[in-house]
Amino acid sequence: MNQKGAILPSVIVFVFLLSAVSMGTTQIYKRQMQQLKATEDYYIVQSMIELSKAELQYQLKSTPDIQELFLTYAAGTVRVQKTATKTYQFTGISNKAFLKQISIIVDYPD
Repeated sequence: MNQKGAILPSVIVFVFLLSAVSMGTTQIYKRQMQQLKATEDYYIVQSMIELSKAELQYQLKSTPDIQELFLTYAAGTVRVQKTATKTYQFTGISNKAFLKQISIIVDYPD
């Protein structure tokens, strides 16, 4: 403030720039945290699908004609569907809201 009680224009500009930078930094941080959660969920679902592949191979030894299989884990559910003779589709669904589902198709040799 100067002697007349008015705020200097340079102070107003400085405060405006400081608030703009801090708001921008906050938005960047928020987006990075959302991306981190989505990536974390992706890896959790991929891990469930990998576990389901091993479980399917184990169950195919005792029951070779599996058409559909549901595997439930603490982090979500994996649905296995037979699409062709030796082809299965794995659909992993997370319990969290960040990632809805991932589907992959795997061919098993004889």
